[in-house]
Amino acid sequence: MNLNNLKDNIKQIVLNEGAKLVGIGSEDRLKDAPPSGNMDYCLSGAQSCIIWAYPNPIEALENYFSKKERMSIKKAQQIGYAGAWRTALVISEFIEKIRIIRRFQLFQMQNIGQGKIFLITLREIYDILTFH
Repeated sequence: MNLNNLKDNIKQIVLNEGAKLVGIGSEDRLKDAPPSGNMDYCLSGAQSCIIWAYPNPIEALENYFSKKERMSIKKAQQIGYAGAWRTALVISEFIEKIRIIRRFQLFQMQNIGQGKIFLITLREIYDILTFH
């Protein structure tokens, strides 16, 4: 899987989880961002980040900004936080599955070069990818 396919797959996962916007930013893209955009703050050595957004209900926003009530926006934020956490877990599982497959491929290449044979079947790859 090349980098563009990986990015497309991650974006599709995020959209499938309910986000309306998603992007993948590089360290260079965020170099002029305010301090909150510093990826080293969250994860030292990070080279890119995944950013996604959930919409807030318009009625909740109107009520909040007109100072009618603020609980609707708080509920929407809680739903967004929970969704963001769930999405992060799904992305993490997807990336870990890709790492497992790459480890198998690397192991396979190394051991074939040493005269050892290690074959991974399509069924094993499928099992890795569908493991929950």
